[in-house]
Amino acid sequence: MTQRNGMIELVGNVGTAPEMKELPARTVTREVYDPVTDGVVEQPVTLDAREVWNFSLAINGQDEDGNDLETRWVRCSDWNGYCQDLGQGDFVKLTGYLHIEDKEYEGEARTFRDFVVKRPPLILRKRA
Repeated sequence: MTQRNGMIELVGNVGTAPEMKELPARTVTREVYDPVTDGVVEQPVTLDAREVWNFSLAINGQDEDGNDLETRWVRCSDWNGYCQDLGQGDFVKLTGYLHIEDKEYEGEARTFRDFVVKRPPLILRKRA
């Protein structure tokens, strides 16, 4: 099952510099509605080659009493190349949505969470 939530903003420090991963072109089969047969049919769809930039974001916070909370690490994906020039330690504000997917991994059901960047980042402070 795949789930996509509404747009949110995250503020934190870039943990790892974005790394580009190239996904080759491929053909997949999708189920589409066919009005002629009034039913669902499988249709091949060709997907172009794409690049995705993956990195991590460290989010820090404080509770009501001002005590530091444990750092949360968020996996981020940028399909538009907005974040390719970010560096480790940059303090940024990102806008996007949380992509949640349930998969089987090594025979075990797991939930994967990934923040998908949808707008150029606001760089609040570059690491020197």
